Amino acid sequence: MKYMKYDTSFSLRISPAPTIPVPYGVRSAGRYRLWKNFHQPVRKKLNFLELFWVVSGQFIIRQEHGENITLNAKEVGFLLQGDTHEYWTTEETDVCWLTIDGSNCSRLAADYRLSHKPFTAGRCPVEKFARLKAEVADFSVAGQYAALSTALNIIHMALSGVCIDKNISYLVNRFKQLAQQRYRDRDCGVGTLAEELHIHRATLHRVFSETSGISPSEFIADLRLQEALRMLCKGSTIAQTALACGYANANYMSKVIRKKTGFSPGEYRNMTSSRLQFFPESNLEN
Repeated sequence: MKYMKYDTSFSLRISPAPTIPVPYGVRSAGRYRLWKNFHQPVRKKLNFLELFWVVSGQFIIRQEHGENITLNAKEVGFLLQGDTHEYWTTEETDVCWLTIDGSNCSRLAADYRLSHKPFTAGRCPVEKFARLKAEVADFSVAGQYAALSTALNIIHMALSGVCIDKNISYLVNRFKQLAQQRYRDRDCGVGTLAEELHIHRATLHRVFSETSGISPSEFIADLRLQEALRMLCKGSTIAQTALACGYANANYMSKVIRKKTGFSPGEYRNMTSSRLQFFPESNLEN
């Protein structure tokens, strides 16, 4: 029994390909309640995109190059075209899923910047998956268009985190804390910090921008700029400053400083005697 699903509900499009004039369409959708230690054996490489959204339990998928990705409740993961199709459970698991195929399905993954990184998306919208399942079963032109609209809406919900129920202030404050600790590292970026927070970068962008009034990338850029101006005021060289503040190179830092202040780094450093402060909220004397 451990290899059997104990409750399945899904719809599969009756045609091997979409019949509406769009580059991709919804192939199937459903909801599985799986036994502990259920295992779906390896199938051939996918010719479609698949999204899994875990309602409860723990769901493990094998992705490209054989990596195992563990999804817990309220988390989302993707299998992309070319991946092998294998998954299993370590406990009783409830998971909703959908698949999208078509002549240009890979474009969808590129447009949404989908990757193999799992992320927290919040409460699974099981009602939308139920509607999608009904729409997939309706093979009319209207049904296919409706299914595609619902599927894209589900993907958008997952990526934007509209279902997320984490404490928003915690996410924002934790991002600020991590950014302040690591902005000197040139590899520090929104994507890196979003992975550490275990949310999608689009979710981080939305909640941070709505709360703070600026984007996460702008926040990191401001940290670097303020530190660069402080170091220049203390007489650091342009090269030393760029390296210490996480800029890719001195030329890029110079362009940023000139754009923000109207002066080159050298000009700004030489004008410290007049105590010009373009960022009064930061203490450039310290």
